[in-house]
Formats: sequence, structure tokens, C-alpha cells
Amino acid sequence: MTVTAQMRGHPVYWDGSMWRHSDDDSLAPASGGAERPCVKCGLTAKGDYGPDPCLGWIEGSTGACCGHGIVVR
Repeated sequence: MTVTAQMRGHPVYWDGSMWRHSDDDSLAPASGGAERPCVKCGLTAKGDYGPDPCLGWIEGSTGACCGHGIVVR
């Protein structure tokens, strides 16, 4: 079983030691890879957006997801 997740709408998976992008196996940001922009709004976590361009700063949080890139059927 492979552990999977989304990072700004990009599918990623855990290879046993690192998070990798599912489309090209490159390292995901959580494992030191390059930041990719959100698939929905095109923004990254740089500048005044806080840790997430869609959610901004959420006091006291350690992680959150805006749901961009996730298709609900």
C-alpha cells in the first residue's frame, strides 16, 4: 500500500523515505523539492500569503488544506 496525498493540488506519494510527485517522481517540497504553484489559483506560498496562498495564516495550525485540485464526485 502506498501512502498518497496532495500538495497544492499535485498528487504526491511517500516512497518509504521521501515525498515525491506522482507525475515525475521528483521530490515534493516536504522532502526538499521545488515548490509548485496551486493547480487552481496558480499561486505559491511566497510573499505575504503565509504558508498557503489560498488559506493565508491560520493561527495555531500546523497544517491545513484548501482542497484545490481535489475533484469530489
